Amino acid sequence: MKKWFALMLTVTLAFSFFGESTFAKVSDAPIRVLSEEVEIKDIDELFERAKENVNDLDANVIEDKLDASLTKEGGGASETAVDLISTSQLLKVSEKNDGTRLEEFAVTAFTADVGQQMASGSSSRSASLWDESYSVRAYATYYFTRHVKGDYTYHDITRATGGWERADTSVTISQKKVIYGASGQRLKDSGYVQQSQTMYPSGNTFAYNAPSSWEPVITLHGVGVSTWVTMNRGRSTWTLKLVCQN
Repeated sequence: MKKWFALMLTVTLAFSFFGESTFAKVSDAPIRVLSEEVEIKDIDELFERAKENVNDLDANVIEDKLDASLTKEGGGASETAVDLISTSQLLKVSEKNDGTRLEEFAVTAFTADVGQQMASGSSSRSASLWDESYSVRAYATYYFTRHVKGDYTYHDITRATGGWERADTSVTISQKKVIYGASGQRLKDSGYVQQSQTMYPSGNTFAYNAPSSWEPVITLHGVGVSTWVTMNRGRSTWTLKLVCQN
């Protein structure tokens, strides 16, 4: 009897230590990968893809939330809209054993090459608005997972990358700022949550992973990344803003 009791106690303790977390992980883990693609990371290749408007995500979902502007600082400060192009990649689709479908996307936006557009006559922008600050191209990518279960669709951001490229070395860039995050209705209790991080890259590129503590949201105000950079040429100063979210 004592041996039987000792055996049952051992089994109970073993389940207490390992059972709950182990089985929870098993139940939460994707049980099968339905498809997986190699991510395109080359910036020039992504730019060409964006010019061709190649999207695995509904383009309307992205374009409605894209925004970019160029603000000239100092006396007579003015803000000008900047053309944007974007592309999206569906990287992976998997399914959890509770029926939840997971779709992993990467969305990339660029400030368009306005100088090239004007040279070809394809831009509607007046040539009088052209100045050397357009020689800086901003780009940003955010990675998110879309969870689909029944009538519910919710999102979580996992990573943000990007940077700034100079076509004209006489233009200097500084005061770089990045904000990325996810805001909206929280899945577990319908409360509102605003999750974001503000970073100040020292170099001309950045890459940040979202904290594991962030919660998935039913998108209301968006999931994505925004960047700012200050540009100087001679005595002129501009701020270039890029917003990429869904």
